[in-house]
Amino acid sequence: MIATPAPVRASALLATAEAVLDGALRISGGLQARAAALLARQALEHALAEFWERRAPDVQRCRVRTQIQCLSAWLDPEPVAAAATAWNRLSETCHHHPYAVAPSAAELRAWIASVRTFCETVLPQRDLEFDSHA
Repeated sequence: MIATPAPVRASALLATAEAVLDGALRISGGLQARAAALLARQALEHALAEFWERRAPDVQRCRVRTQIQCLSAWLDPEPVAAAATAWNRLSETCHHHPYAVAPSAAELRAWIASVRTFCETVLPQRDLEFDSHA
């Protein structure tokens, strides 16, 4: 029998992203910013999937950008705008651009904070156990 892995929580992904930024998890090759951005983006996408699973499962088949735009029918404009901005910036950071400067740790922390706030808005309480460095 194949064991199914436990579901990954957005909180664990965000804690790991913060651990990468803090240097508690070492990433070689100067890829800390990209690794932290990828983890934070995955947390946001996980929160979106959970949200749509409960509200409108068919929306999950849409691109993430479209899913974020659809949020405006369910949520106030502020968390939707914050989620859109965070997802866009995190996505840009995840992709290699040879002449682009990596975002600062402060910028990444701000985007992670936006994702955390978004998760607190859309996820049920059981998924909001934000432990330190899960």
